[in-house]
Amino acid sequence: MALATLASQDRKLEIVNPSTSVQSSNQQTNNDFFLYYHDGSQSENITLTYTRGGSASLDLDLIIYKKDYIYLEDVYVAAGYNSSSIATQSRRIASLDGGAESVSMAGLATGWYLINVKVNVYNNNTTTGINGTASYTLTKNGVALCAKER
Repeated sequence: MALATLASQDRKLEIVNPSTSVQSSNQQTNNDFFLYYHDGSQSENITLTYTRGGSASLDLDLIIYKKDYIYLEDVYVAAGYNSSSIATQSRRIASLDGGAESVSMAGLATGWYLINVKVNVYNNNTTTGINGTASYTLTKNGVALCAKER
């Protein structure tokens, strides 16, 4: 497994964007990426659970990219574009998701994938921009995961 168990430590994303009309996501500050090996299990679920802090109500999304991925911006998703690089995803609206996103790995081939935890920044029009934090945990079938460098 490419992800190791994390002893009750949360990851944090911090968003500081001076723009008042955000259309794209900064891959270094608004995203976390994790290399993950899927063993082909048909009962594997990856779940993102998060809490928000700061002045912005951040919406986190969970995207699983294939190993040779091309990053897809929210503005393109909103316009109806699809990407063959995305294996599966959960992009529910923050006010409706209750701070959780989940995807099933069932049906996906054995191999390497890239887990992307990202802040959905598309069309966040505010007078102060997007400023806030979100703490989250990633789990596989209820077991906490974190990145392992390879």
